[in-house]
Amino acid sequence: MRVAIAYGVTAWLLAQIATQIFPFFEIPNWGVRLVILALLIGFPIVLRWLGLLRSLPKGLCGRKRACLATQVVGAPTTPSPSVLSS
Repeated sequence: MRVAIAYGVTAWLLAQIATQIFPFFEIPNWGVRLVILALLIGFPIVLRWLGLLRSLPKGLCGRKRACLATQVVGAPTTPSPSVLSS
């Protein structure tokens, strides 16, 4: 849901920029239509990609090396024994 909202807000912002900036640079109206069409076509593609990532057991972290790049530096990877005993 958050991805859909973020995409909607970003698409709206890009459409507003295109409608305001393109005439200034004398880009034809079909350029604005092309941007809006690309944003509309991209929305279901992004939602399908998100669904695919959620269906994978570990998301994008299929390998341990890939997961190490997403971890916070200095964060413990396993809980300490004191946390487990309490």
